[in-house]
Amino acid sequence: MIISARNLNFAFGEGDLRKQILFNVSFDVAPGEVVLLTGPSGSGKTTLLTLIGGLRRTTEGEMTVLSRPMHHARKEDLVANRRDIGFIFQQHNLLEFLSAQKNVELMFQLHPEVPAGEARARAAEMLTKVGLGNRLDYHPSRLSGGQKQRVAIARALVTRPQLILADEPTAALDSHSGRDVVELLQSRARDRGCPILNGGWETRGESRHGGTGGTVIRLHAVRV
Repeated sequence: MIISARNLNFAFGEGDLRKQILFNVSFDVAPGEVVLLTGPSGSGKTTLLTLIGGLRRTTEGEMTVLSRPMHHARKEDLVANRRDIGFIFQQHNLLEFLSAQKNVELMFQLHPEVPAGEARARAAEMLTKVGLGNRLDYHPSRLSGGQKQRVAIARALVTRPQLILADEPTAALDSHSGRDVVELLQSRARDRGCPILNGGWETRGESRHGGTGGTVIRLHAVRV
């Protein structure tokens, strides 16, 4: 299994201010599996993705990601895991002073074994695959919201990660562009055995992902 989680709990705050978000969540994700996390706002979709990605520490329950235990993991283990994961956030988080291609190339700083020339070529290729081959030199200020999100998606895929975590990756795209992105992500899962966890609004996620044959994990605001 790429991910194995058992009895995950997570809460923000302490004492009277403690608010529990995740309640005894257990699931497995196999290679090449496409998983849709659904549920209302506040049900813990983003929180679960950040725990899987090692952006927050797993403190209650057990979880293994890419064969690395995440519960009480050391900082260096969390960093090592992030190198093998592609993240797509709700906000594109692009650097305004870099071109689209340079924003994507930036990911190779985590992979110094890749030569600079290869990094440039792969960044250009991935941007072309998401429909931005004619925008390589454009800075974010010259791109639409949907185009910025496409750059973010290219950035997540360019290093050929072993796992992709996507938090509403098509939220800024129209339905046609969103479907193209979903198909690109699914092809990555199918061709490379790279599982994808996508957190999205229930109605929007199911309308765009319906009929794809993926697994659905429903999170609830009270309990799973």
